[in-house]
Amino acid sequence: MVPETRQSPVRLGLRRHMSATLLACVLFCPHPTQLGRRLFLPSCRRCQMQRLLSTVLVLSLAVGASAQQSNGQVSFTAPKGWAASSSQGGVLQYTHTSAGGVDGALLIGQDMPLPNDPVRWLEQTARSLAGGQALSEQAVQSEQLASGLTALYKVLIGGTPQQPVAYVAALLHNGTSGVLVVFLSSDVENKNALEKDVDAVVESIRLSGKPTQTAGTTAAAGAGAKPAEPNLPTVNPMNAAQFKAAGGNPARQIIPDEFRCYVKRKGDGLSPDLTVQVLPGGTYRTVYGNGTYQINKDRKITWQGGPLNKADGSLDFDDYGQAFSLSDVSEDTQDTSLNFECYQRGPRENVALHNFKLRTPKPGSYSCVLADGQGDRGALEVGADNTYRFGGAAGRYRVDYRSDQDSARSSLTLRGEGDLEESGFYSEDETGLRVFTLTVPTGGDLISRSSTAWTCTAVAKPTPAPSLYGSEKAPAPPQGSGGLNGNFVHNRAGKLVPVLQIGPDFTSSMVLGSECPGNVCWAFAFFNPNGYVYTQEPKVDASEADCTRTYPNGLPRCEVYRVTGNTIQIGDRAPVPFTLTGSGLNLDGQRYDKLQPMDTLILRGSYESLEVTPNLYLGGSTSSLALTFGEGRTFSLSSDRSTTVMVPGATVSNSNRAATLTGTYKFSGNTVELTYRDGRVVRQFAALPVEGGKITPTLLRIGGVTYSPSIDKK
Repeated sequence: MVPETRQSPVRLGLRRHMSATLLACVLFCPHPTQLGRRLFLPSCRRCQMQRLLSTVLVLSLAVGASAQQSNGQVSFTAPKGWAASSSQGGVLQYTHTSAGGVDGALLIGQDMPLPNDPVRWLEQTARSLAGGQALSEQAVQSEQLASGLTALYKVLIGGTPQQPVAYVAALLHNGTSGVLVVFLSSDVENKNALEKDVDAVVESIRLSGKPTQTAGTTAAAGAGAKPAEPNLPTVNPMNAAQFKAAGGNPARQIIPDEFRCYVKRKGDGLSPDLTVQVLPGGTYRTVYGNGTYQINKDRKITWQGGPLNKADGSLDFDDYGQAFSLSDVSEDTQDTSLNFECYQRGPRENVALHNFKLRTPKPGSYSCVLADGQGDRGALEVGADNTYRFGGAAGRYRVDYRSDQDSARSSLTLRGEGDLEESGFYSEDETGLRVFTLTVPTGGDLISRSSTAWTCTAVAKPTPAPSLYGSEKAPAPPQGSGGLNGNFVHNRAGKLVPVLQIGPDFTSSMVLGSECPGNVCWAFAFFNPNGYVYTQEPKVDASEADCTRTYPNGLPRCEVYRVTGNTIQIGDRAPVPFTLTGSGLNLDGQRYDKLQPMDTLILRGSYESLEVTPNLYLGGSTSSLALTFGEGRTFSLSSDRSTTVMVPGATVSNSNRAATLTGTYKFSGNTVELTYRDGRVVRQFAALPVEGGKITPTLLRIGGVTYSPSIDKK
């Protein structure tokens, strides 16, 4: 890991988008109140820039030393050696002069309420600064500052090909208030020094008190930037149970409710960027306008009219509520389109925010070893302000969990001294295990270099997960249902199913895969005599089959069943053959045995789980777990994952072996409690096949994974 000096969003953006041939000349409007109404003169040269800025500089005074300044509720440290113009229109302007004339400007607005859609607002504002046109631009990025503020920033090149101008527009906010900061530079040779000055100002900015301005009315918004409209009208919440009771189908229709949308971009951030209110009758509403939508039988959504015109996406529904994707928003009106993930307010959005927080690195000391558990690199020290120290080197990191919001881990970009960037990942699981995965260079150069993967871990108190249950009680089953009682388990070998696979030369073939992970299928049925049955596999214990409870989306956790003669109907499914057989039952031709408790079970020997997954374009992936039980109720668990990728003329394989974990175990009912050596305690649902009313360890089901006794390969 190379050492790092601090890189702000402004500096990082310019470092990627400014070049010696690109930035030749920039003009600033003579009055801050006209910010955004740029005048670019084709005949302009550096000598003319100084003359055109003279009107502003008449009002300027030299700032000999950095001084604490304020603008409304915004406080900051002024850049040393820059000239400060008097405040006009709520905007403070600082200009930098070198031997060739004015070569940079920094504009700081007053505080304002955070726009309803900060990303879109910043996109419009940045374009308006460039006169509505951009030669090139970068999508809005995000970074968490040491001050606790979130920085959204956008870099674009305006002007003309002959006279391009670079702009960096940054919106710093605390979740309720924000301030717009704009930096412009015309001298690439001296830009590093300017970036350092601007970097220091950005880091020094603080927000306090109530906003001075109204969002969208700041002079810095410029011409063409649409002011934020008043808040949306209140829409009464509706969950899946209420929607279904009104005749809707939450699995295939959008529930009329409010959805919070988070733009898919590289960065982090816990604030929604857009709110979409879905209304009855196939219409929607945002602060930017209204429109209609349609959804087909495959749950594909198309939007017409308003700000979402021609956008598309798909609907998802789970135990917590609904979510839908929004793709190609503003594609027909903007140079670049936006993609969003939208979550139904309430439990579904809370799950998304919970997952975002799990992917946010936590400060602390992390013990580092090679990825396979060997070696010792000491500790990774992580600070509260996105700083790190590792192997004698220090630097800063940036987090990205917004570009892939379904991933279980965030991507990291770590920067030390120089321009070299290293990558990594961060994750936290439900047990409190926090993991940094770092790729550390060991030799070579920028083009060809070798590296080593390190895993750095820490254990903390688990972050409380959203509840599995809703606040409502389940309604009583209808008359005529019920009659059975008991918990039942079924397992069988999975059927082989054909899977289409496309090779690197685009030829296709069919390969065989299993219908169930590990080629063993399991099913569970927890019958209540009142007419409810729970048909899911519990995560921890059988108490999750409490049919008096609901899911967070409001629907009952259990389905209604009805026995009629030799058939049984469960939920909305068609009736299937059904008979009772001693201590078990036959359901649709499959035998179910009574689920037996495992309190006294003591295991010995090794079990393994192997899952082979053929992929459409890749060769496939193999995931294996080895679980060994020893004396004194001890266990060890190791994992290995390999991927095969087919490329023209070759097959490339990659393998990743994780460190072996050890600890002790005990069974209680159908729950196994694993106590790891690092102090974590994990409780998972467990089951064994049943023969003649007794459990038999021919297979082992733990935490949704099937283990089979290991075969001696000698």
